[in-house]
Amino acid sequence: MNAELKEKRSVIVEHEKQTSEWDIRKRALQHQIECLEKQKRSIAVNYERVQQQLSVSQTRLKKSNRMVEEVERTSQSLLRKLEEELSNDKELIQQQERLIGELQSKTRELNSARHAATGEKYRYQEE
Repeated sequence: MNAELKEKRSVIVEHEKQTSEWDIRKRALQHQIECLEKQKRSIAVNYERVQQQLSVSQTRLKKSNRMVEEVERTSQSLLRKLEEELSNDKELIQQQERLIGELQSKTRELNSARHAATGEKYRYQEE
């Protein structure tokens, strides 16, 4: 009976030892779970913050793209207007150059006519 009692005590001690080890492992696992949950909450907060920053950045990008498109449209419109003005100015310059040429030609004709008339005047005076 004594040997039986010793064996039962040995079994009980072994059982208590295992129970103690399990409790230690259980507490370690619970601590690990708590740490992981805390990390999960931190990641969720960080995720939400990054998500908001992304949303703000996307809104800013859309606004910037709209502004760029508007500037491009305005620039194209202004460019077309300036090209039309340049074309009109070129035509006006050509017209003025033709007019200047005509006026110079008439001036030469008038100078020739005046010169001829002056020559005739001197001939009449001499006669």
